[in-house]
Amino acid sequence: MRRKTQQRSHSKISKLPASVREAVDKLILSGKTYDEIAEHLQHMGEDISRASVGRYGQRFLAQMEKLQLFRDQARVVVDSAGDRPALEIAEAANQMALSAVMEYIMEIDSLKGAKATEVIKALALLERSGVQRERLKLEARKKANEIIKTLEEGTPTMAALSPEHMAYIKGMYGLTY
Repeated sequence: MRRKTQQRSHSKISKLPASVREAVDKLILSGKTYDEIAEHLQHMGEDISRASVGRYGQRFLAQMEKLQLFRDQARVVVDSAGDRPALEIAEAANQMALSAVMEYIMEIDSLKGAKATEVIKALALLERSGVQRERLKLEARKKANEIIKTLEEGTPTMAALSPEHMAYIKGMYGLTY
């Protein structure tokens, strides 16, 4: 039994000029019926059936729903971040993007062509970004530890800080040693 592979869309609407596709997208989002959109296209001189508009509209709306879900998730991450460092927010955003890319990969049966290359490049970029972020976090933690050590020991011109102050500073930097 041959497995059905997901084919790239070659709809009549996807072959139209960008300005016409944009008009179709706006009509779909404004709530026009597929019949009304097909009629509008007929007036523009395009021979597009209601069924073609319907297939395109279903794919378009499914993509819009995914985009809206991703936006909502990003908004929740940013809203819940509060006073957290920007690196934590960036890490959460990268995790969300990585999740979206992995979901895309799982939806297709084979990775062929230019789109596969783009997906793999996106994964590599996300990984590289994660490595750089981890390196930054490690450097920041080392620097914070050096500062904490200096504060604990004091300097010739400054006395050591009290344990309460040290606990407060360590808490600010997320250090728990």
